Amino acid sequence: MINFLLETLGVWLIFLIFFVMTKFGKPFYKQEYRIYLGAFLISVVLSILLMLDIRIPVLHQVIVNGPLSFALFYVVMFVGALKNKSKFKMVLLRVRRQMAFLGFVFLVPHVVYRLSLALSGYNSTGIIAFILMIPLVITSIPKVRRKLKGNTWKNVHKAAYIVYAMIYIHLAFTLYVSNGTFSIMFSKYSWLYHIIFVIYLALKIKNDIVVRFKKTKMSIG
Repeated sequence: MINFLLETLGVWLIFLIFFVMTKFGKPFYKQEYRIYLGAFLISVVLSILLMLDIRIPVLHQVIVNGPLSFALFYVVMFVGALKNKSKFKMVLLRVRRQMAFLGFVFLVPHVVYRLSLALSGYNSTGIIAFILMIPLVITSIPKVRRKLKGNTWKNVHKAAYIVYAMIYIHLAFTLYVSNGTFSIMFSKYSWLYHIIFVIYLALKIKNDIVVRFKKTKMSIG
């Protein structure tokens, strides 16, 4: 049971983050820069400790192994699929950018930890997602965003969907590419990530794609 909880920690953190952000999103929003600084310092310290082959068990399990970062990105992903103008979505939209930024910052130690494996062809979808996140994070900085045209910003952030797909593949499958050979296997407890992603797709189709289609049809009619 303990192994199951540890292996699927990212899933349970999704629910915890949803709860915390809906209840304490306002103070989080007001203190965002202090929280960024704290997250940045934690990320830098953990990355340095990894290079020195030193691990802090709890932080290693929660941050270095990736569950906290991936949980934050999953919440960010789900916010975009919630019903438009719903109270739940409006509350989470206020801290969506902040959650994405924290997810990126906390992902750095995981990238440092798994970089050699990724470069060797093992589960490289994670490093692809990380690279794609860089322009998304930069263009989400308020000062940078104000300098971009609306359409330019939207086009850049369409890459977020590729990031979501890469994260899903990274969590649900084990991929290995080497010397022209390719193998893919279901990761342990991957059924949980399949269920979550299917729920996301269903909500996205229902609350976003179908709504847009109806609006387009009405404007044409």
